[in-house]
Amino acid sequence: MKILAKIKSIFLPEESIYQKISKSCLYVLAFLIPFFVLPFSQDWLEISKTILLYFLVLVASLSYLLHVIVKKEYWLIKSKINLWILVFGLFYILSTIFSLNWRVSLIGLTGYYNDSLISFIILVSLYFVTINVIREKKDFLKLFYCLLGSTGFVLLFSLLQIFDLHIFSRAITQVSEFNLVANSISVLAIWLALIVPIALSIIFHHRQLRVRLTLGLLALCSFLGLLVLDSYVGWFTLVIGLFLFLIFIS
Repeated sequence: MKILAKIKSIFLPEESIYQKISKSCLYVLAFLIPFFVLPFSQDWLEISKTILLYFLVLVASLSYLLHVIVKKEYWLIKSKINLWILVFGLFYILSTIFSLNWRVSLIGLTGYYNDSLISFIILVSLYFVTINVIREKKDFLKLFYCLLGSTGFVLLFSLLQIFDLHIFSRAITQVSEFNLVANSISVLAIWLALIVPIALSIIFHHRQLRVRLTLGLLALCSFLGLLVLDSYVGWFTLVIGLFLFLIFIS
């Protein structure tokens, strides 16, 4: 055991405070992003989630950059995906520079921030920070636990909406189709469909009975939510997800 611990300390040295901050930002992001809203904003869902994403990824990226500068450590999985992302990013930057309206290409428009260069840089930063600080199996599990835990709030809110029990008072939230993931029943159905195979995958490999029962209940509630929504795209996503799950456990 001591030899294994020593080998682990060589390849995975003790985390710095900067890495811990970056990792904590990722955990908080995974937990909050599905249901985070700012009631005082004009566009409840996209602006709220965009602000949260930008802020936490920026903090995580700066913190990891400080770790690289102070500790002089940089660990990166060698993959062709990284190269293709950087090449695509170069073309994205060039298209922004030579765009007829470079300000819109840089920042985006209200309700369409996801197509901007800033959003692309944030998502690329999220990718590289994640593969650098989430290295061990337990880190991946914590990330998934945060994501799965937030689904409980999404399900509870959606259930209240279906029975016309509205938490918020604004007119846009008074329809049963409104949910915290996105203002679309199809997106909510896709989200619930993805939760089922993820929860089943963790159940299959986890030994603690309490965790398995909790995730089993969550998977069951997500499936029941799909039954209520009865969305074609949701069922299609669930079939694909379960197919990949069967490949994963085989």
